[in-house]
Amino acid sequence: MIDKKSMKILLLKQFTGPPRNGAEKLFLTIYEILRTEFRTEVIDCMIIKFDRKSRLYALISFPISIVCANMLALKYIRKGYQVYPLYTNGGTITIIQGHNHSSLASRFGFLFRMYGFIDFLSRFGRNRIRLAIYVSNFMKERNSLRNDYLKEYVIYPPVIDNLPNLEEVEKEDLIITISRIAREKKLDKIGEILNGLPFKHILIGFSSDKEYLEEIRKSLKNTIIIPDAPEELKNQYLKKAKIFLNTSENEPFGMVLVEALSYGVVTISHCSGGPKEILPNEYLYNTTDEARKIIKHIMSNYNELYFNKSREISKKFTKDNFKHDLIRAIRNTFEEEELN
Repeated sequence: MIDKKSMKILLLKQFTGPPRNGAEKLFLTIYEILRTEFRTEVIDCMIIKFDRKSRLYALISFPISIVCANMLALKYIRKGYQVYPLYTNGGTITIIQGHNHSSLASRFGFLFRMYGFIDFLSRFGRNRIRLAIYVSNFMKERNSLRNDYLKEYVIYPPVIDNLPNLEEVEKEDLIITISRIAREKKLDKIGEILNGLPFKHILIGFSSDKEYLEEIRKSLKNTIIIPDAPEELKNQYLKKAKIFLNTSENEPFGMVLVEALSYGVVTISHCSGGPKEILPNEYLYNTTDEARKIIKHIMSNYNELYFNKSREISKKFTKDNFKHDLIRAIRNTFEEEELN
């Protein structure tokens, strides 16, 4: 068995500042878990520091981090480390959690191809990946690496440590959506779904696309939009809401959906991607009309049974469960290599 001293894992951090999305939050959680079991280090791959909200950040941060991560991965693999870069295939461990939106690919197809080419060149065309972890079966089907020397696992991300304390909380006829404000999230569909319904709706998210934010401000006239809301405010609304509405299609997993479930919020989502694996069929929709019918039914019948059912679903996605599965995958992969 690999002991704590002999296994060396390097995590390559490819973002600046506090985590802003699911991938970045998962990265920090993985570090917290691995350092209790193995010799684990984190190295920052962002060698140029500037405001991540600027257009310059969006244009050059990703290719810089790709080259830096792959160069460092090569160096440390030769020193005997197992390496996990956040956004590239240059290490021995990869977690497949990226977005898989056709609209995103069509808008940024050239950039995706360019980034892929940069990734390929900066690792000299070599694939050293020995362990691939997918955040859902959906991601495995769409992105399987198909390498003869590869171990593959589906491990759902950790979302909660413990269920939030909701004593003396009164639910309201409130619908909430928490999302990155970007076109591929299809937030404009909120207006179609909620048109004519008498329920208050709040949209919370960080504004990565200012042009799209202005568009939905105009189209979602009955929605209260709160960009870049602090965590405490977000949690206050989750405590009050009865329904969480997700309009994004083909989400890799949907960590925020599970977070909403932990607050007893009935989570309604498009029937695709990771959410299709997480949620009961009665909470999934394919058309606008189906979504409206589900919302009206839940609002009319919401009670303690719905509250408890949502929280029970969220219990599957704890950090303890994730830790157990992650450590097992790492040990199974690299112990077998040592034996061979």
